[in-house]
Amino acid sequence: RQGKPVASPVRVVRRDRRKILQWPGRPWKTYLLTPNLQGKLEVLLNELEPGDTFDESYTHEGEEFGLVLEGSYEVTVGDEVYVLEAGDSISYPSHLPHKMRVVGDRPVKALWVVTPPSF
Repeated sequence: RQGKPVASPVRVVRRDRRKILQWPGRPWKTYLLTPNLQGKLEVLLNELEPGDTFDESYTHEGEEFGLVLEGSYEVTVGDEVYVLEAGDSISYPSHLPHKMRVVGDRPVKALWVVTPPSF
């Protein structure tokens, strides 16, 4: 049977084809691991250096999940401070004020999932 080919819902983002998102005033690299911000998930890989920080708490719609892959990362949600090491994860509603910073003298790599996309 001949017909129009059906587009696959599967999307692959190759390592060397990732989009880089730039936060205003923030020097670290944030790679978009999903093909775009049009779906229900925003999946990011953050690469941060010692001293990098989100200085001010912020809020937005949705939920967040983070997994520290390398280094030590401090996440403040509301009035609670959580120090996460490689292999640790955190999740929280994004309407709670939150901020992050690198702890120690090692770079941090962290996988972050946000729904809905808010970048």
